[in-house]
Amino acid sequence: VVADPDLVSSVGIEVDEVRDRLLAANSDRTVFEGTSSGQAELAVYDLTSGDRIALVDLAATVSDPDATHFANDAAVADDGTVYVTDTMFNAIYRVTLEYEASLLHRFDDEAGGPNGIEVHPDGYLLVARGAELWKVPVSDPGSSAAVTLAEPVPGGDGIVWSGDRLAIVSNSDSRVVALTSADDWTTAEVAGVATFETAATTAAVIDGEVY
Repeated sequence: VVADPDLVSSVGIEVDEVRDRLLAANSDRTVFEGTSSGQAELAVYDLTSGDRIALVDLAATVSDPDATHFANDAAVADDGTVYVTDTMFNAIYRVTLEYEASLLHRFDDEAGGPNGIEVHPDGYLLVARGAELWKVPVSDPGSSAAVTLAEPVPGGDGIVWSGDRLAIVSNSDSRVVALTSADDWTTAEVAGVATFETAATTAAVIDGEVY
């Protein structure tokens, strides 16, 4: 689909069907080896042609010269705004339709670097952080809080909506855990669990089935 020499490590990807875009979190995994400061970029491609539309430097929104970065996952809102997690910098970026980036929120606790991300239509983000799931209101990210889970989901990685369920892929327990909430994701209950033999990182949904 895409051949781009500037795509170093494509991590989370998201299809924006409405705007015919493919969104990719572009990172440099050598940051985990301590040989680089990493990178955090959002690469945007035309889904039909594969041509690059934009390459947004998310790390440029940060003034800390000692910061390390790893763009991990991306999610798109109904209005076309894209949200991208940065696991190493413990942050979430916002990218407008004009491809202007800003730092939406940086977590100041030790729950774990943000990984998978999804947008809820009621105006908040759900973000996997280690064994926790966090709710981040877009209009007031400072009020972010952990969702109270019936049980922790260690190794929370990619997350995806399947109807009213949120499926979390555990990269440490080789399973997918489906969660539901009756109180606007203040708390969540386990609605189903699927296990498998090998490790997995993320998921996609086609016709209601999780892959």
